[in-house]
Amino acid sequence: MFINMKLPSCSFSLTVKAVFLTLTIIISGCATNYRATVDSLRNPEMTMNSGDSFRVVSSDPEMSQLRFLELKSVIDHSLELKGYSVAASEKADVIIEASLHLSDAIQAVRESMEPIYYVRQGYTRTIAHPVRNEEGNIVRYSYSEVYIPPHRSFAGYDNRVHTVTVFDKTLTLSAYKPDSAKAEIWNLTVNHRSTEKDLRKNLPYLMAAALPYIGERTDGEVAVSVEEKDPNLLKIKNVLGSPRSK
Repeated sequence: MFINMKLPSCSFSLTVKAVFLTLTIIISGCATNYRATVDSLRNPEMTMNSGDSFRVVSSDPEMSQLRFLELKSVIDHSLELKGYSVAASEKADVIIEASLHLSDAIQAVRESMEPIYYVRQGYTRTIAHPVRNEEGNIVRYSYSEVYIPPHRSFAGYDNRVHTVTVFDKTLTLSAYKPDSAKAEIWNLTVNHRSTEKDLRKNLPYLMAAALPYIGERTDGEVAVSVEEKDPNLLKIKNVLGSPRSK
């Protein structure tokens, strides 16, 4: 967005000062909201029913055991919130393949609008004061000088474009029956792009964004916003630090 404002010509000098209070438009959202995109598919001929048992496995052979256990813990508790149950053994009604990925650095464009202020320099003004006689008639004038201090006024916004380094944090979940040659029941991908690189910090937010769409179909990618006070997010955050070993 480009905003141009024309000011009337004045006899005093103008000094343009841009105050760099950046209002981010593209990359970051509100301070209390986490923004992500979700893309979900489901197989119309297969279902994952409430109460079905599931077992989470990693689809990333490079993921370490401890990182997988933390990912598994978050997924286990999240799917329980949907009414499914964690399998008590290797045998399960549904297998959930999961991966959590951090992309390479991406150069992205961020637009910001910075306010512009025009400053009128201070100046001295001469004021004439009429002097009257006893009849009230002006007989002469006396003069005094008054100093008008500098004054700053808002003039509009200047659009700035910056190049920033961002990273995609992507959580992918795929559900299938163990006896169906891996025919998928549903598949879901949730992604968040920002300058943040910490996958563990992003994991509960990614899962909270994904939760309403598990087993559902979206019309392509949909934008999702997760608030800090979201009940599911708070429940998911509580499980971190105590991964399950099932």
